[in-house]
Amino acid sequence: MRTATIRAKLNDYIAIADDEKIKAMYVLFKDDINAELEWWQDHDLVRAFDADYKKWKEGKMAGHSIEDVKASIKKMQIKRDTK
Repeated sequence: MRTATIRAKLNDYIAIADDEKIKAMYVLFKDDINAELEWWQDHDLVRAFDADYKKWKEGKMAGHSIEDVKASIKKMQIKRDTK
């Protein structure tokens, strides 16, 4: 079975599972979930962000304005919604 299929089945199950099962699953995966959500504790990732910021600040790397980012997101949403 493909990972995408398993992911869909798990999402479907979580949507209907009773509270007790949801809590049990959370206890089982809590450490992984928190590790994924606490990106700022990933020293390699933070180092990469810092390096990119330094390059941007020195003019060695292009950046994007918030308006550019919002426009790009809007384009992607429109593209997704028309599929």
